Amino acid sequence: MNLEHTQKLIKDFPGFFDEMIWPEFECGDGWFDLIYGLCSKIKEIYPGVKVVQVKEKFGGLRFYIEKAPAVIYDFIDDAEKESEGICEICGKSGQICSHNNWLGVRCTNCK
Repeated sequence: MNLEHTQKLIKDFPGFFDEMIWPEFECGDGWFDLIYGLCSKIKEIYPGVKVVQVKEKFGGLRFYIEKAPAVIYDFIDDAEKESEGICEICGKSGQICSHNNWLGVRCTNCK
């Protein structure tokens, strides 16, 4: 994820990403809105969450946190499932496909 998006997440969700090694979001900018929305939902219920890692794995978003209430994990599960239909590059509707022996979500244009 680019620096601008990374800085916005850090600024708008203070404390969330303190546990990450320099908050490095190991995914494309296409998932920024999804991640931002997830963080917004979490902040309403559990503003003290500590995010450990955010990345793409097997084509989908993975959002790892320290211990939190069960509802937070439900939000994360929903976002991870939703990511499987959002192009990781541009944010448009996409599907999981193989590229360079890696799985990723891509729209028709970004394939």
